[in-house]
Amino acid sequence: MRAIDRKVVETNAPYFDEVTYNIDERDLHIARSYFPYHDAKDKIIGILIVYRDITDLKEKEKSLLAARDELEQRVDERTRDLSILSESLIVSQERLDSVLTGAPIILWAIDTQGVITHCEGSGLKSLGKEAEFLVGKSIYSLFPGNSVIQSATRALSGESFKSDGSLEDNYFESHWSCLRDDEGTIIGAACLTLDVSERKRTEEALLQSTRLGDIVAMQQEIQAAGYDSQKIMDIVVRKANDMTGSDSASLSLVEGDMIIGRAAVGFSRERIGVPMPIKGSFAEHVFSVMGTQLSNDCDDDTRVNKQLTRAAGIESMIMVAVRHMGRTFGVLGAFSHRKNAFDDRKAKALELMGELLAASLSQAQDLDEKTRAIASLQLTEKNLIKARAQAEAAAQVKADFLASMSHEIRTPLNGIIGMTELLIDTPLNEEQQRYARIVQGSGNGLLAIINDILDFSKIDAGKMEIEESSFDTVLLVESQAELLAVKAKDQKLSLMTYIDPAIPGHLLGDAGRIAQILLNLISNAIKFTKVGGVTVRARLLSMEDNIASVRWEVMDSGIGISKETQEKLFTAFTQADGSTARRYGGTGLGLSISKRLVDLMGGKIGIESNEGEGATFWFTLALPRGDDSSRPTIDLDLSDRRILVVDDDPFACEVISGYLREWKGDVAHVESGEKALRVLRAASDSEQPYHLVMIDRRMEHMDGFELARHIKMDSRIDPCKLVLVTAFDGPGQARAASDAKFNAFLTKPVKKLELRQAIGSLLKSVVEIPNEAAAPSALDNVLANSSHARILVVEDNTVNQMLAVQQLKKFGLECQIANNGREAWEAVKREDFDLILMDCQMPEMDGYEATVRIREFEMGTGRRVPIVAMTANAMREDEERCRLSGMDDFLAKPIKKEKLEAKLKLWLLEFKQSA
Repeated sequence: MRAIDRKVVETNAPYFDEVTYNIDERDLHIARSYFPYHDAKDKIIGILIVYRDITDLKEKEKSLLAARDELEQRVDERTRDLSILSESLIVSQERLDSVLTGAPIILWAIDTQGVITHCEGSGLKSLGKEAEFLVGKSIYSLFPGNSVIQSATRALSGESFKSDGSLEDNYFESHWSCLRDDEGTIIGAACLTLDVSERKRTEEALLQSTRLGDIVAMQQEIQAAGYDSQKIMDIVVRKANDMTGSDSASLSLVEGDMIIGRAAVGFSRERIGVPMPIKGSFAEHVFSVMGTQLSNDCDDDTRVNKQLTRAAGIESMIMVAVRHMGRTFGVLGAFSHRKNAFDDRKAKALELMGELLAASLSQAQDLDEKTRAIASLQLTEKNLIKARAQAEAAAQVKADFLASMSHEIRTPLNGIIGMTELLIDTPLNEEQQRYARIVQGSGNGLLAIINDILDFSKIDAGKMEIEESSFDTVLLVESQAELLAVKAKDQKLSLMTYIDPAIPGHLLGDAGRIAQILLNLISNAIKFTKVGGVTVRARLLSMEDNIASVRWEVMDSGIGISKETQEKLFTAFTQADGSTARRYGGTGLGLSISKRLVDLMGGKIGIESNEGEGATFWFTLALPRGDDSSRPTIDLDLSDRRILVVDDDPFACEVISGYLREWKGDVAHVESGEKALRVLRAASDSEQPYHLVMIDRRMEHMDGFELARHIKMDSRIDPCKLVLVTAFDGPGQARAASDAKFNAFLTKPVKKLELRQAIGSLLKSVVEIPNEAAAPSALDNVLANSSHARILVVEDNTVNQMLAVQQLKKFGLECQIANNGREAWEAVKREDFDLILMDCQMPEMDGYEATVRIREFEMGTGRRVPIVAMTANAMREDEERCRLSGMDDFLAKPIKKEKLEAKLKLWLLEFKQSA
């Protein structure tokens, strides 16, 4: 027995699957349905397998029809034999005896009281009784069934008839007639009984074959209907009506707590679509057992809604659940106007049709759902394409607007910032200097906002590119803190940095973008902190396969942020609340850009804060290890040195002590001058003196200068080196430190390299390395030797022309002015230049076309003058356009002195070397 057959037999439940065959290099997809096949006692005698292959089904149908014809022929032959035998009984006793001994026949005779007077025939074997046992006994007591009593009574009343019945699990066909004496008086009855059990089984098999053929034909019709649910339901209801011999049939589907008619035969079409409550109906009992319910007397059945059945004239009904793979569709019913119209065989046939219907509806519904899903996806895709086109158009409009806005603002801003730089370099009194610094700060603030907006636009348009290069992890953090050290000093805030020594010296990543994030976070921290300080820390979270997971933190003691508003902080143009924006200024755009940049680099960013308790902004990135070969190293060993750190700022103590311990120093720290004196005295008394004391400038009760004087004057304290550490390096600080007998002077944020060099020099524990920066490079001497250089400035704005002339004059350089690209082109054709500073957007001829023409002209001269774009167009695509036109470098307005100086040195040196 196959595994599938065994499963159907063991579970007594249908089984469905799908297989694919390859016939003549063609795949055929066949749905197979396995149903347990039962006899009248509900015993499994086989398995029905339905294949959805029309050719195979027709072949099976032909075989079944041939078997049916053969069986019918055999039945007809047997019936003719019986007729011949019956006639022979009258004609010849010998013939009768022969038949009685050879055929499964019983010849009975009873008197008027029902007592058996004669009994013979081989059919007695079917009853398992002997003739001697039966003779003399009442037929009514031996066979108390109603059918025997009724048949005997009819025969004794003078009727002659044929009846069918069953005894001892066998089927019999009986021919009754009354017995009369010569005077015609009824003296008893005779019965010729034929055991037709074999014929009945043959007929049952034939009936099942016929039903199978009908089911096969129905399956073919369903297949031809495709996946049209309504056609499938109409086919099954019609076949159910035919196969059960009912007067009507219907299919109702479940919708909530109602069933609604969807197909019917023998009912008015008006019933289709009419809902009926499940509760209180015959269907409720079907669903309660999820099986078949049969009633052959509706008037005497409590399960039946008699109001409905009487109105429709229904006396008998079968109803089965239409259910497949846990999904219930509804109920299939057959109805008759006669009582006892249905039996278990018809119920089984209806069950089989219900199962086939459920499987077909399931496939149809699945296809319908898939079709609707595909249609929905297609509509969604169409809408998305349309929305994307609209978004791209809107993004382009926005990008064009931002580029135009940036250009229009940068052009006058170049004059404001540039002229202010020139003004500050002139002799001004204190008040004038302050006013000029305010203008400069306002211009730089406006420039920062413009740059933020452009960055945000780039990210929003998906044009932000992340670069990867090796960078120094310590220098990255310290340089950003140094940029804001003056701002922190102006607000009297402490600013400290600490880089975990476990972090590799160099990492691979976009150092510029990481620096941008740090600068924004440090600037915000300083802005929102009134008292205390800001600390910047980088620490290693993990190191796997040369990938360092690093967490950067910026901690402040500022106003803090409530939990409710923290989630909104990384949204564009959002701050903690409106009062914060009014009080501290800013757009809130920087944090949004920082988050987008961190996301682009595959990291995470967040905040830890409570309102009024300061905040810690952090971000994490996973970066590959970089090349450490170019990193300067100093062999610093403090393993035999004792160092005391004196600072009332716990984090400052932690940072400095951490670096000293990294170099194996024996480090202790205290938070006040008084404690420092006690510790130093105790150390000297125990003959374990400190070699170095690092002292903060500002502390309560006793400041750094006063502590230094006490140390120098206290004879109990052994001589030691003193280092002053301060966040306030105003005029005279270095002289004051020297006068107070300090051996070295460091400013916060303390840089790791400076700390290492200072301590190494004081304690003679360092191997000095050459300071490459001390030797003047070729670049440093370029401008001094280029006073005769011929520079052409191409600019249409008179203010920017004046600015360029003055900026170049500051560097000892002269220049010639061209008002547009055409004048520049003509000038290049007349004379040679060492460098051209080219604006891009100008009347008559822009900088791009002028550059193209200049490069074409140069092809015949063998010369190539460096051209540096000097434009208010600051987008990446603007820089690429400049280079494509033939320009060599790019300067975005507003142009600051140090940036211009770097470009001048680079290209004047390049030109001289090439010349």
